[in-house]
Formats: sequence, C-alpha cells, structure tokens
Amino acid sequence: MRQKVALLARLRRLVSARKAQPTALDARTAYDLWSESYDNTTGNALLYSEERVIRPMLESLPITGLNILDAGCGTGRYLSHLLARNPRILVGFDFSPKMLMQAKKKFSTGSAPLLVQASFDGLPFREGSFDFLLSTLAVDHGPSLDATIRELSRVVRPGGTLLLSCFHPFASLTGWKRTFSAKSRWYSVSYVPYKIADYLNAFLSSGLAIARVEEPAIDESVLHLYVTMGKEDFYMRSKGHPLSLIFLLEKKT
Repeated sequence: MRQKVALLARLRRLVSARKAQPTALDARTAYDLWSESYDNTTGNALLYSEERVIRPMLESLPITGLNILDAGCGTGRYLSHLLARNPRILVGFDFSPKMLMQAKKKFSTGSAPLLVQASFDGLPFREGSFDFLLSTLAVDHGPSLDATIRELSRVVRPGGTLLLSCFHPFASLTGWKRTFSAKSRWYSVSYVPYKIADYLNAFLSSGLAIARVEEPAIDESVLHLYVTMGKEDFYMRSKGHPLSLIFLLEKKT
C-alpha cells in the first residue's frame, strides 16, 4: 500500500512539473543529472518503443563470441543483454561519468564489461577493433554527425555490423523533446535534429551500407504510458508518429 501511495505521489509531482516548460541542458550535464533515476524512468514512450524493436533485433543477430562495443552505453541499458550473448570482448563507453558510475554498479561482481569514459570525437580504440557496434539514442549528441559516424566506422572491422538508433527527425519537427524529471523539476536534453539525408550521407561517406531501417512509432504498445500520465488526448493526436529511427548497417569490405 505504501509503495502505491509513493508511486502515485511521484507521478503527481511529475505531471505537475511537466505543466511548465522544461529547462534545456547540454547533453553531458543532463545525463549526469538524470543518471540516478534513469533506470527508473516511467512514461518514456521513446525508450519503450525503441527497446521494443532493438531487443528482438539483437536476438536475431549472430553476435555470440564477437568483439562488441556499446557506444554511448549510459547506465548500461543494453549491456546485460549483450553480456548474455557471451561476447569475446564487451566494451562500453559514455561521455557522462555519472551514467558510467551507475553502469559499473550493475557489474560490480562476476563477469563484467570494460567500461570507459570517452566521447565520439576521439575513441580510444584501434581501427577495426570490433565486430559489432551498438549505439542507441546517442549519435545526435556528437559535435558533428559526419565525424561521429566516421569514428564509429573506423573502430569496426570491414564486414562488421553496426546497429544505431536516433531521435526521429519527424519527432523533432513536431515539437517532441527528450525530457526527464529530476528533483521535482523538468528538463530537456539538447541534441542536434539531423535530417534523414544527413544520416544517409554520413553512412555513404564512411563506407557503411544500410541492411535494414525501422521507425518505432506511437501505437497501442505505449498507450498505457499515456493513460498513467493522464494524456490519452495527446496519445490520440500523436498515434502513428515515429519517435526513433533505427539503422542496421554493414561496413563494406
């Protein structure tokens, strides 16, 4: 009973906070602030819909026994899933020290991935170090999309595979923001609203071929999130709108 009361109180605070405009923060500051509550985030249709597509894709890919990099791993949202595939090597990096701190807590005992602090503008890995690279909702935080994709491609061997997700340009155009609540305040995470053409051109110039594209959208699978927040009307207006853009890529040999 106490847990239900506490949850309802938390949801009321969250709804109250969202009535005001969020305070915009640069990505590193935002994720440092969000780190402690990130794994307990509720009502985030972007994360929910993206995971609903990414997880089955990971299951279908032959990545067992490979060298794997989680680029922009955050608190380790996908690290446990990747670790369960028995990789030869699993490395995760993020530019937020506090997000990495939360990730390290999950792997304090037993088998653990190597976690390092780094940013997309200069990765501390040799050329062709990895067979498979995963990067979710992170590449549009880089200083330059071309430079970010080029650097990710550099550390993947020829013939290797990359799975990337990003905030959908349509979501940006329709006013969506990456928002979160911390300490009873509402914030938004700054990012660069790249166009689909920007991604395609960056892939072409970095020797990456597109194998598959997905566009997770607002549908019945996320309706419960809007019901919890009392935003059924917003759900009806936004139903069918894509939230994220997912690319499965192959590095040319």
